Parts: sequence; C-alpha cells; structure tokens
Amino acid sequence: MDRKTLQLCRQVLETLEMVLSGEIDDDRLPILHVVEVEPAPDSTRMLVTISADIANTDFDPNEILMTLGEYADLLRMEVAAAIHRKKAPLLHFRFAPHANLPLEFGD
Repeated sequence: MDRKTLQLCRQVLETLEMVLSGEIDDDRLPILHVVEVEPAPDSTRMLVTISADIANTDFDPNEILMTLGEYADLLRMEVAAAIHRKKAPLLHFRFAPHANLPLEFGD
C-alpha cells in the first residue's frame, strides 16, 4: 500500500471514530469503535472494520451493521468533508467483535 493510500485510510478511520463517538444523535453509535480501515480493493472503496462494547448492551451484530447502513450516506459525507478529495470512497462495513469471522454490510 502506498503512502497516500495509507494516509487516506488513517483519515477515514479518524473521521469515522469521531463521528461515531457522538456527532450523530443515536444511542447505538457511541458503543462502536473503528478498528481498521483498508482499501477494498483500492482507495475508491474502503473496508471499515468495526467493533463494539456489546457486553453491556442488547444490540446484536446484525443490528449494528443495519444501523451503520442507515447512516452510510451521512458517514460518507463526513468523510468527504474531512479528506478534501473530489470523490469520497464508498464505505463497506465489517463487524468483528472477537476473533470470529466478521459479519459484513456495504454499499
């Protein structure tokens, strides 16, 4: 992965982490944490790995992925504003609570 792609992944991660931590008024989002962002397969589409503090909640992984799907356009707009590029990457979400195989949801 080249330097610019790594930089973009880091910017997307930081932006999503900030937005999920409380910029959207939804109690389901602050429990989420961005673990990793990687090109899928290139910088036009990003695979975002999410984990959650679900031990003390009643949200299941599928509900978390559906919630992210509800906010996909807004999250992409926030990323676009933060990265200063002509086109924001499409965001594809994967939930990985543990070492289990991740569940996925995307555009």
